[in-house]
Amino acid sequence: MNMERVDKSMGFFGIFKEAYNLTASKTKIFSQIFLAILLPLTILLLSQYLASYYILTDAYQTNDGETSRWILYSVTNFLCLIFILCLYLFSSATISYVVASHYTSKDITFKKAITVFPKVWGRLVVTFLWWFLVFVIYSVAASFLYVWFWASQDGAETETPRTKNNIVIISISIPYYAGLLYMTLIWRTATVLTVLEKDCGRKAMIKSIKLIWGKTLVSYAVCLVLAIAIYGIVYTFDQFVVNGKISSLTGRIFLGIACYLLMIVLLHFSLVIQAIIYFVCKSYHNEDIANVAQHLEGGPNAHIVGEKDVQLGPAALV
Repeated sequence: MNMERVDKSMGFFGIFKEAYNLTASKTKIFSQIFLAILLPLTILLLSQYLASYYILTDAYQTNDGETSRWILYSVTNFLCLIFILCLYLFSSATISYVVASHYTSKDITFKKAITVFPKVWGRLVVTFLWWFLVFVIYSVAASFLYVWFWASQDGAETETPRTKNNIVIISISIPYYAGLLYMTLIWRTATVLTVLEKDCGRKAMIKSIKLIWGKTLVSYAVCLVLAIAIYGIVYTFDQFVVNGKISSLTGRIFLGIACYLLMIVLLHFSLVIQAIIYFVCKSYHNEDIANVAQHLEGGPNAHIVGEKDVQLGPAALV
């Protein structure tokens, strides 16, 4: 497939339509990815809420006091997050390569697709660590704004009008979450870029910002819709299934199954769409995609970048 087949004028609805058409054209391999990667990812993602609820309630009996309860809660969530991150990066690398093979007319099989992750996992971790560093700095700065506001009340928080409190909180929260979503869009595009090109970390993040320039509004709108949909499923599962706002056990089971199924489908389309956005942006900037992912082919002239090429030390983060 040449560059003309990636429509650089593709808009909001066009991206969703393209994701559906691409999925329909590669049903077999995406079904295998569903079962092998996305299903475990979905189970971990939602079951984490069940595990947390069990540990923090009386359902978990302990004779060692509340300290052991919170230690178990922290360890469980930390391990879950590590496995979720690994599976997410695994699925991102696999689906990005499948989409790249589609747009470059290369034959692809499930076995070939899953061999990509071992070659790029180190770079993906470096890119994530850079995003996480920016996220921490950004969140700390927002926290200082909250602290400054409450400190400025001279301890007389009860005398502060509730309306004023709400206005200040909203005026800080809306820009914060809007900026966080933009940072997430940059990271998701940088993740695809890290897999398909040879840049990672700070370079991938900077290149991602430049790449989505000109398609920022469309990409942001797509990312916003996906984020709202994912949050909606998580909120529904947490409130109605985990916390039991539905009294009927049968209703909770059916709703829980529906949440798992919807989440796995949504994760799939989210990962396909992030790869499509990458190619639409490449097309918008008239960049050639003929050699995209060539370093993953494993041929005699291909440079395979893997764990030996990425040193996860301080030098790798520069």
